[in-house]
Amino acid sequence: MRVAIIVDTLNIGGAQKLITSFVSAVSKQRIQPTIVSLRDQAAAVNLDLLHSAAVDVKIFPSHSLLNLGRLIRLVHFLRAEKFDLIHTHLSYANILGSLAGYYAGIPVIATLHSTGNDSYRKSGLLLRLEGVILHYFARRIVAVGHRVAAAYRRLLGSRPIDVIPNGSHAASTLSTGTTTTPP
Repeated sequence: MRVAIIVDTLNIGGAQKLITSFVSAVSKQRIQPTIVSLRDQAAAVNLDLLHSAAVDVKIFPSHSLLNLGRLIRLVHFLRAEKFDLIHTHLSYANILGSLAGYYAGIPVIATLHSTGNDSYRKSGLLLRLEGVILHYFARRIVAVGHRVAAAYRRLLGSRPIDVIPNGSHAASTLSTGTTTTPP
């Protein structure tokens, strides 16, 4: 199975840790991932992990989220590579990946990683745009925890959100003895 994993950036972060862990785990399976980053910034450690797992990394940078040229290049790339599935991580990737998947005719699984209260979000516009795009264009939506799912529930209306708790977070709460309960 050929999977395009689209992410905002390959800098250090929780989504990137999940992606590098995933590609390391599936390197001997019948899953062939390709990483697509929407920014040309990347942490050397992440690139090293991806290259050691023999994973292709493609970069589709732009100075703005809704750059039509980048969207068209991404759609052409996804079609040409004949991916079976697109898996997106983080807001920009959820928006662009869902649109590109729709136009390329490839199903998209979008992953929600935060509650939308990140400091980089200057307004709720990005969050609302992400909610609308995911509502209409993503095949499945996954949240990395119950609080993340609850934060998106209002934006996604009746769309089901699958909750798969982040394994890294679950492991750290087990080791510290703290737990979180779903709301």
